[in-house]
Amino acid sequence: MLKRMVKVTPWALSAAPFMVLAQTGLLQGNTSFVERLAGAAGDILQWLVVIFIALAVVFFLWGLLNFMRKEGAERADAKKDMLWGIIIIAVMVSVWGLVEFLQDLVGVDSNVTPQTPSIPVVQ
Repeated sequence: MLKRMVKVTPWALSAAPFMVLAQTGLLQGNTSFVERLAGAAGDILQWLVVIFIALAVVFFLWGLLNFMRKEGAERADAKKDMLWGIIIIAVMVSVWGLVEFLQDLVGVDSNVTPQTPSIPVVQ
């Protein structure tokens, strides 16, 4: 299962920027390119975190399914897969929560795109 996920994941993730950029309207508006790029990068990172957490949940559920179907040594392997799925989910959600906590502590609003100075243009 893990080998299949390693093969499929890059293809699935390659479509994520197009979905995010289509929703954010990167090519529209009166903001500078750097501001739009920073906003798009933040949106892409948020979606990647959600996708990775979803993949960890699928990995856990796959281990659970194998645990229910198999017996003996294969059942022990399924237990390990379930344990690793729980560990991965816990670590990812904890890091996500820690980042949010540090943003609140420092006073960074994650919903605001940072203002960048305009670059003078030679005409």
